[in-house]
Amino acid sequence: MKKTKIILTALSMTCILLNLSCKKSTPKQPKTAPVSFAGVRASNYGIKPFPSVKEWSAYAEKVSESFPGSAPAFVWIVGHVEGNGIQKNCMVNFPLEKPIEYVNDFPVDENEDFLKVCDEKGYKVWLQVEPGDADLVSLAYQTMKHYKNHPSVQGFGVDVEWYRSGGTDGYGTPLTDDLAKKIDKAIKKVDPRFNYFVKHWDSEWLPPTYRSDIIFVNDSQGHGSLKAMTKSFKEWAEYYSPNTVVYQIGYESDYKIWSQYANPVQEIGSVLAEGCSEDQHCGIIWVDFTLKKMINKLK
Repeated sequence: MKKTKIILTALSMTCILLNLSCKKSTPKQPKTAPVSFAGVRASNYGIKPFPSVKEWSAYAEKVSESFPGSAPAFVWIVGHVEGNGIQKNCMVNFPLEKPIEYVNDFPVDENEDFLKVCDEKGYKVWLQVEPGDADLVSLAYQTMKHYKNHPSVQGFGVDVEWYRSGGTDGYGTPLTDDLAKKIDKAIKKVDPRFNYFVKHWDSEWLPPTYRSDIIFVNDSQGHGSLKAMTKSFKEWAEYYSPNTVVYQIGYESDYKIWSQYANPVQEIGSVLAEGCSEDQHCGIIWVDFTLKKMINKLK
């Protein structure tokens, strides 16, 4: 069972008390709604058959409608991990400009049609990878450079669970402050407007003190009760405040919780968003694994 564990290290406490630059933040737009953006996670393995662009659009808008003032959003996975051994590659569904070790690319871009629609409709899209053993800095840079002309693309995304995950019992390798800073600089070199998210269920696997405008995504599951889930996510928001936090919810292991509600994404998401501070942006993302089951409840 995945749980969030919040441990404030001596180093991070020192940074907070002394207001040192190691916890550097970037100014962001004022918060205008409890949930700033809401939508869905999309992967080529989480939902069958894979929805059309029109269907994805309808799903994201349906979720966003549950949170007045929010923008429809996507965590769109463009690179998934492959390989069963200790060494794992990242398979991206677009052509690379230059080869990257441990990355296999695809000769045809499978994201353009989708992103063009997102551009037209004003959606927000973060392009996520499951990096495996790939050089994250190079992968982030090439991904953002490839898609820099799409106004819908907000930034990059790293699922740390899959970063150098061989032999880690499914936890991945922790993302250091130094690496987090290098990724941040790489994507902002492409375009200063870009940010990126880091995702895990345990804060110990995410950058301990480096902040900038990084978004911190919690994908914990198996909470047992809404009360336990709320407590866990509130601690997450407090720990990373004032940075934006995103809650990736709707896992099958939490079905007993969300199945009780007529509109589970709205009713659970609204409760979770209450745990954020007044100046902290919050995003709600429903996973594709149970997306159709959840959407059917809304009809």
